[in-house]
Amino acid sequence: MMTSLNLLFIILLEFNRDPKYVALSRDFQQLYSDLQREGFFNPSYTHVALRILEVSLLLACIAFIPHFQAMGTFGKVLSSVVGGIFAGRMGWIMHEGGHYSFTGHVKTDRMIETAFLGNI
Repeated sequence: MMTSLNLLFIILLEFNRDPKYVALSRDFQQLYSDLQREGFFNPSYTHVALRILEVSLLLACIAFIPHFQAMGTFGKVLSSVVGGIFAGRMGWIMHEGGHYSFTGHVKTDRMIETAFLGNI
């Protein structure tokens, strides 16, 4: 039985053999190797730490803002807006963890994705 991954591989193989696309494939391979040599695919651990710190602070704000009784409805609305930003940032971390591109280490990315998935 042919899986969709096998079918994709066959299509890509035929794409690379087609004379119309040989130059395009060569250019793409050159671009990829240039980007790799320039470090575009190397993870930034500072960026990882800042993203985790960012969502931690956003979560603290969500929990803290409604406790100001004087803010009333504004506090609830502000907390909801911050909650939306928090959910978006969490989604980005989970997305990158799912692609194993957050830290560049598969086990760590999987662990981060799973831990953050439980918080949304």
